[in-house]
Amino acid sequence: MRLLAFTMPPSVASHAILVVEDHKDLRELVVLFLHSRGYEVMQAANGADAIQKAASSAAKFVLLDIRLPDMNGVEVARHILELKPNIPIVGWTADYISASYMQTLLEAGFINCLQKPFSLNEVLRLVERYAPKP
Repeated sequence: MRLLAFTMPPSVASHAILVVEDHKDLRELVVLFLHSRGYEVMQAANGADAIQKAASSAAKFVLLDIRLPDMNGVEVARHILELKPNIPIVGWTADYISASYMQTLLEAGFINCLQKPFSLNEVLRLVERYAPKP
């Protein structure tokens, strides 16, 4: 089996992003894609790991699955925002996002939420929009 390698030059300067997703294939796809675009990317498979990595890393942006095996993404976001009050957090979920649910996410500190399935270009647009520039 031959592995594909992304050889594109980075389109932006490096910014640290934390990708939190319990499904390994999706997490690794997003990590590889963002890395190929010049971002430094860390990953976590559950809420506890996400909180620990957010606290101990230089993460400047978080992509966060709303449904994690150990805790709800809203709870994870609140913990991360206690540690880093200005870090932008974008959620994603396979659940239907009603207006009231979106309001709950915004009140919890999310800046946006993607509906699964989403395209990698949607992720990149949000990262480029909200990731702090040096």
